[in-house]
Amino acid sequence: MFTPRQVSMGNKVYKLHIKHDAKKTTINIPPDHSIHQLKECIRSEFYVKPEKQILFCNGKLLDVSDNSTLKQAKIPNGSKIICTKLSASAANLSIYEDSEMEVKVDETFQKLAEMEKNANDLEIRVQSADKERRRVQKEEIPLFHADQTANFKKLKIDCGKNGEQLMQILETLDQMEFSEGQTEHRAKRKQVATKLNSVLDRNDKVIEKLSSAI
Repeated sequence: MFTPRQVSMGNKVYKLHIKHDAKKTTINIPPDHSIHQLKECIRSEFYVKPEKQILFCNGKLLDVSDNSTLKQAKIPNGSKIICTKLSASAANLSIYEDSEMEVKVDETFQKLAEMEKNANDLEIRVQSADKERRRVQKEEIPLFHADQTANFKKLKIDCGKNGEQLMQILETLDQMEFSEGQTEHRAKRKQVATKLNSVLDRNDKVIEKLSSAI
């Protein structure tokens, strides 16, 4: 008796060898079926819910969307699929770790933003000190009055404090490390470091001018 070939949307049917714990089975499924449909087939054989399934295809973790087809997931015909069950404790731990990592990353980015704000505030203070230096330098000294040395010294002390704060922020920034994948954080750190060095250079120039004036 002639048996017609099983077809689906012009594709032949794949034969996949499934293993769960010590049990094995073979599933026939078209390559245009989704990963979710594959998981449903595995559920009917091993009674493991799709959301609890972790699949390995030919020794590699199957890390694709459940909406992807077998063909899109690059699962070849005759593949060996190992199904492991995600335990409740592992699932909760995974959720906790992901949440903890997200919070940690957000806090780190917030810290970078605070450093940038402090750098901007210090830049305003350095600009104000330089403006005051120019004002004092141009101010005419009344007869029989002391010179402006005291004012210059006070400004120099203030600039020295600004420099110390800038260096402290730079040292803290230098201790922050990010992975290659954290491109946004790495770019932000570079931006803040550039800003801090720029303000620090300007502050040093103001101190030099004040030292010359004293």
